[in-house]
Amino acid sequence: MTISLQSTLKLHNQKCNLKWHIFNLAMRYKFQVLLKYPFSYIQKTVNKAFSQKYLFYTNVFLSFSMSGAGDLVVQQYEITTGEGNEYSIIRTRNMSIYGCSAGVLTHFWYLFLDNAIPEKKTSREIVNEIRMKSMKLYITEWIVWPPAQFLNFYLVPSKFRILYDNAISFGYDIYYSRIKYR
Repeated sequence: MTISLQSTLKLHNQKCNLKWHIFNLAMRYKFQVLLKYPFSYIQKTVNKAFSQKYLFYTNVFLSFSMSGAGDLVVQQYEITTGEGNEYSIIRTRNMSIYGCSAGVLTHFWYLFLDNAIPEKKTSREIVNEIRMKSMKLYITEWIVWPPAQFLNFYLVPSKFRILYDNAISFGYDIYYSRIKYR
């Protein structure tokens, strides 16, 4: 049985077309899976990470990693501008540890605020309150805190700084409360 060149080419083309068709189907399916799977995986991971059970660990990890990443960005800038000549892993470690401790504190601080501030306002009410009160509070911040901190660092002994700062805060909080709830 002899097979002509034309029939061989035809058979070859059919095989190639079939292979191409199978390849296309596989790639299309794979692409759909790649689009579908990672997003559902990411969504599941995010939902789990920000669930009540893991929120503390997520917040601490985010603060830890973002503080370290921020330091790496600054170090890269310093190396690029010639202010530094190499990365300091110790510096990045220290910034990450700082971020870790800040993550713990801010996690509990925001939990406290969520429970301590029960009043719910509409966006319009919030914007109106900001328009009416923010400038007065902002100006007072600038009048009170720079001189207070100047005195704190130059005249108040170290062991009394937190007491002094809290005394100033107490007075400012009285004023703030008066303005806020007027």
